[in-house]
Amino acid sequence: MVDLPGITRVPVHGQPEDIYEQISKIITEFITLEESIILNVLSASVDFTTCESIRMSQRVDKMGQRTLAVVTKADKSPEGLLEKVTADDVNIGLGYVCVRNRIGDESYEEARAEEARLFTTHPQLSTINKSIVGIPVLAERLVKIQAAIIVKCLPDIVRKINDKLSANLEELNKLPNHLTSVAEAMTTFLHILGSAKESLRKLLLQGKFDEYPDVSSDQKFLMDEIKVLVEAKSIGLPNFLSKTAFLTLLQRQVTAISVKPVDLVEKIWSYLEKAAQILIAKKKEKSVIWVNDMVEMEKLSDYTCNPEFKGVVEEAFDVKMRMTAYWEIVTRRMVDNVALHLLFCIRNLVNKEMQTEIINELVGPQKNGALERMLDESPLIAEKRNKLKKSIKVLKESRDLVTNIIDRVVTNFG
Repeated sequence: MVDLPGITRVPVHGQPEDIYEQISKIITEFITLEESIILNVLSASVDFTTCESIRMSQRVDKMGQRTLAVVTKADKSPEGLLEKVTADDVNIGLGYVCVRNRIGDESYEEARAEEARLFTTHPQLSTINKSIVGIPVLAERLVKIQAAIIVKCLPDIVRKINDKLSANLEELNKLPNHLTSVAEAMTTFLHILGSAKESLRKLLLQGKFDEYPDVSSDQKFLMDEIKVLVEAKSIGLPNFLSKTAFLTLLQRQVTAISVKPVDLVEKIWSYLEKAAQILIAKKKEKSVIWVNDMVEMEKLSDYTCNPEFKGVVEEAFDVKMRMTAYWEIVTRRMVDNVALHLLFCIRNLVNKEMQTEIINELVGPQKNGALERMLDESPLIAEKRNKLKKSIKVLKESRDLVTNIIDRVVTNFG
């Protein structure tokens, strides 16, 4: 039960200028709660329709379902009280209870006895129904009203507790498992390592490399070839294909795509860095050097032992056809070599080197206590886990407590 301050409109004795607004805010904050009973204390001498407290309660409880009015000083202003409490002009949903205030040094028992005598013998007050007079009646009404509110509100409170409890349990289960022994740490480590190897094996060893350079030349067909042939015409024999012209075109094509193999290697090794950064740095450097050497080798000569190459060359389009045939071989060879090299390196990395390097990094002779340090949980995770456990404990206790209260209320007042 909260005894709220009386409504003050005019500040006195140093009270702040906005005393009315402050008190109104406090009162509204308490009476807005759905599980609260609004107990309007009214003097029998005032006109109920002008009471500020009733107007405030009607804002938050329009139907008056949890508003009860207590009429005090019934012995001081008995005239017309019966009409006031029976007419209910201001829509007090739970009705009225008329009481007599304790006077002077009266004890509680004396005050109740005098109150009972007053509403029994007074000519006007005795006509009021005995079900709405006296402090004992008020106490009983409050208990029953509160019990009804509890029965109505507590199931929703239990539901909210269960929702919060489920959310906390789900969040707790999502946290990483807390390792408590070296055996658990090693088991977890080997499981993670095995999963990483299997993931890399599927993504890298069984993947597809489909970013090949586009060799189509739909625009300005043969223009580059003709231009190079014109430039090399004076230094070649008639009806013989100029080796200089062919090498010039070949070098242009190789140069144009020279960055693609390097980019491919960069992308793949950048992806693998997450799994084994130290080992990958060494492998990456070797792969880049190897690919650059391969590109430079393609620039040196038009050599190939592929028998299909010379058979494709035709007289009308000697340069273009020879270029097309050999360029196909170059691109296939570069793609095959890069792919095979990467597959070879990745296979060794995934199947052998990564596991050896990581295990050595963790439990090698120079890594004393590294495995034990896996048992140390992150401070942030540990703090979050402890908070969730405490919250879950409190929520379970609260749920049990509220459930017991509901059972008692239903048993006693159902």
